[in-house]
Amino acid sequence: MMGYKLHILSVVAITTLLITLCQSCPMNCECRPWSKVVNCADLSSLRAIAARVPENTETLSLHGGTLYQLSDADFQDLPLKSIHTLEITNTPLRELNNNVFASFLNLQQLNLRNNKIGTIERLAFAGLPKLKTLDLSNNHLQSPASSDLLHPLEQIVEIDLSNNEIINFPNGFFSQLPVLHKLNIGNNSISNLRGTSFKGARNLRKFLSPHCQISTLENDFFASINSIDTLDLSYNQFRSLPNNGIFTLLHSLRNLTLTGNGISALVEEQFVGLNLDNLDLSGNKLSTINPNAFRYMPGLRRLDLSNNSLQNIPSYLFQPIAQSLYLLRISHNKLYELPDQLLSGLLKLFELDISHCGLTSLSDAHVRDLLRLKRVDISNNALEAIPQSFMDRININSMSIRLENNRWRCDCMIKPLRTWLQLSNWASRLYCKQPTNNSTTCALPRCVTPSYSAGKDITLLKDRELGECENTGAVASKETSVILGAVFGAIGGIVLLIVIVIIIMCLYRRRKRGDPLWCGGKHEYENPPQHHNNGRDKTRGILKRSGKRDMRKYHEEKKERHNNPVDPEIGSINESDKSFMIRNYFHSMNPDPDAVSEITQSMTRKDSVESLSQSGYGYGSRRGSRQSSQYSLNAGIKIESAV
Repeated sequence: MMGYKLHILSVVAITTLLITLCQSCPMNCECRPWSKVVNCADLSSLRAIAARVPENTETLSLHGGTLYQLSDADFQDLPLKSIHTLEITNTPLRELNNNVFASFLNLQQLNLRNNKIGTIERLAFAGLPKLKTLDLSNNHLQSPASSDLLHPLEQIVEIDLSNNEIINFPNGFFSQLPVLHKLNIGNNSISNLRGTSFKGARNLRKFLSPHCQISTLENDFFASINSIDTLDLSYNQFRSLPNNGIFTLLHSLRNLTLTGNGISALVEEQFVGLNLDNLDLSGNKLSTINPNAFRYMPGLRRLDLSNNSLQNIPSYLFQPIAQSLYLLRISHNKLYELPDQLLSGLLKLFELDISHCGLTSLSDAHVRDLLRLKRVDISNNALEAIPQSFMDRININSMSIRLENNRWRCDCMIKPLRTWLQLSNWASRLYCKQPTNNSTTCALPRCVTPSYSAGKDITLLKDRELGECENTGAVASKETSVILGAVFGAIGGIVLLIVIVIIIMCLYRRRKRGDPLWCGGKHEYENPPQHHNNGRDKTRGILKRSGKRDMRKYHEEKKERHNNPVDPEIGSINESDKSFMIRNYFHSMNPDPDAVSEITQSMTRKDSVESLSQSGYGYGSRRGSRQSSQYSLNAGIKIESAV
């Protein structure tokens, strides 16, 4: 009996609780007591539901309906002390009167986006000491009349004024917001940013102004927001960036977004003084980058240069940031070739995107230093093959790769890629942007050339179809060929120079010894030409052709005659002569019977002939005394005259 009564009491209690909950939740609303959230839609009047909102509600959301105007009387019956968040969105609300939210003493977040608010009275936000976030985006706001509009919000931390029609901010507009942490003024028609508008916002950390049609930055702008760590100036109308040195005022900046502008060049040390973590320059018109544009930026981790007009990148552009760079995107440019040194030293690079660049080749040097690379996108290029070193790096690093839409040439150079694709774990390494048939795997690459292999699955190719190459491991670069040619050319030039030096030295030594300079034949003076000149001319010619070898022989013979005296008459000739001229004359002249007169023959003495034939004249050692005697007979008269 007792148990039956307890059962009845339990049923009554549950029924009462359900009735209470149903009665406490207003019509057209959804109440979630455990999360303390009430969502109401399609309201025509706020007063109709205010009295039935649960007492413990912390978040009240009002969507849609026909709410055109609000006043402080509309919220009087709400549990104002417990509500921390108030959202009024997607309504035709057009005006906010003074003190409309003054009863929400504990309100921290106020969301009024996507309405048609065009008028906000000066004290509309009075009485909100704890408000941290205010969102007025996508309304019909014009230009705030004065700084008094936000004067009561001294405790505000975040303001969202995006998607309005704000033209500019008056001087000192944010000066009454000393604790402002985040400011979003995106999607407005602001022509320029003036520092005087933000003066006094000394705790501002995030400044977002995308899609604002901003074309200029006043000189005092950076000085007024020097405490920010995030700056978003994307999708504006900048054609160039401030001169180097201006950014040094942003000593706390870590994230800079300049996407979607018209910036065409980066000058030397463009970002000097910045200690950035992230720099986004994508979607501009960059065609020129100074090699030192990223100098003195040692902490940069993420760099995005995609979707620009780059045709050439300086070889050592990334060297100043090589020790910190973690992510690099240079896709959607016109980089048909990459310098071999471009990725040198990027030891910490984790992700690389070089897709949609028209690349025709990759070299070993491009991946030599990429020791930590885990993700690479080389899709949508004109690659015909991938070097073996690149595939080895993929295996070593367990790298994911995207490589569809290339011009794969299925010859011997495709073997490294084919071998990798034939591995059992290729599916976990290959990724694509749009998997075929919504599957988790990507389509395998197929041959493009030659024509007889077009469309074939690369993994199914046989060795006999590919042929053999001298080197299947790498795609040779033009730079390597030029270097090798220069090296071999230099070696050949050095060898030729050495040969020329050796020939010159040999000729010099032969001349020094008195030997003929060229090989073969007798000395020129052994067969003198047959002509009739006087004795002086012949003597000069003979002396000119005689070398140091005849001088040595002359001194030896002179010494021998001194030790062994000969005929006095011959001796008198040598004593009066004292030179090599007469003796050389005897040695070199040929007998000329026609030129010898009868008086010469008659004046020659027999004993003189004999003595001459026994002496050392006339090459007697080589041809005998007979020839020398005949020689002396023919020239006897000339000797006598000379004596």
